[in-house]
Amino acid sequence: MDVAEISIRDRLKMRKMHDLAVIEIMHELGSDDYYRRMDIDIERRAFTSMSWKMVRITCIREEIADVINRYLDDEILPEA
Repeated sequence: MDVAEISIRDRLKMRKMHDLAVIEIMHELGSDDYYRRMDIDIERRAFTSMSWKMVRITCIREEIADVINRYLDDEILPEA
């Protein structure tokens, strides 16, 4: 695996790639709750992107990796 930090310019160069999913992880201040918002199967339009499916998942910190892995296997990369 190769991990590198990219700039906004690098991200813009990647716009021609097909977006499979966007995953956001948020933490509610003052609680143990974490939220994940996933946009799955993204379609690009003229100036916007439209998600065919959006999911919000609430869990504790220890469950984050399991939830993301499950959605990667079941929803985002099912043919792999």
